[in-house]
Amino acid sequence: ENKGSRKRSKSSTVYQCRNIPTTQHQSPTHTPATMSVEVTAITVLDNPAPFLRPFQFEIVFDCTKPLQHDLEWKITYVGSADDPAYDQVLESIDLGPIAEGTSKFVFQADPPDSTKIPAADLLGITALILSCAYGGREFLRAGYYVYNEYDTPELREAPPATPDVSHVVRTVTAQPRITLFTIPWDEPVADEFALPPEAMVSAMLEGLDDQQQAAAEEGAEAAAAAVPAPQEAAATGDGRVIPNSILKG
Repeated sequence: ENKGSRKRSKSSTVYQCRNIPTTQHQSPTHTPATMSVEVTAITVLDNPAPFLRPFQFEIVFDCTKPLQHDLEWKITYVGSADDPAYDQVLESIDLGPIAEGTSKFVFQADPPDSTKIPAADLLGITALILSCAYGGREFLRAGYYVYNEYDTPELREAPPATPDVSHVVRTVTAQPRITLFTIPWDEPVADEFALPPEAMVSAMLEGLDDQQQAAAEEGAEAAAAAVPAPQEAAATGDGRVIPNSILKG
């Protein structure tokens, strides 16, 4: 087994990316041939978890050739579906150099700062976005529903006026909503093309009908079952939404 790259994040966490034998993982056959990097699996670790515990995602990806630049990974927490000003970038890292073959690493991010989240939006359903870019151009966006609730029936029935995050438990839905973007990997490009993150968040959260919202209030398990399945986007679009089955949580 060959050792991969080590990169420091904005929080000074050292990430170890390991190159693993390709025989250990078979790539899906439906990923566009133009992509130099194919993320084949994302697993949400330590889930459910207390609100104050770090997020952890185990990520496996295939690379068809050595990359000239680092992979730019980012985790964004949506503080309010109504205002992107409340979004919080929990962690961002530059990972590289990336060798040809299959690699795996665990991406960890601190929890959001609850004081920067509107009290009315702290509990219930929100979203978290894990994205990856190359050369400043985003090619992968994975949107997860996050359900926050109190850890006791008493607090759920009579929540305090000021949220107490020490008693909040979060559940991240295992199946993300995936959007892929076609980019020129090692070629200059004149125009950037990518959907703004708030467009994805709006599509995710506005897609919940009253019945799904009611189910969410009954608990995290009901919320996960109520997540709407993504639809295929037009083949001519800049972003391509692909089925949940491509990335298994």
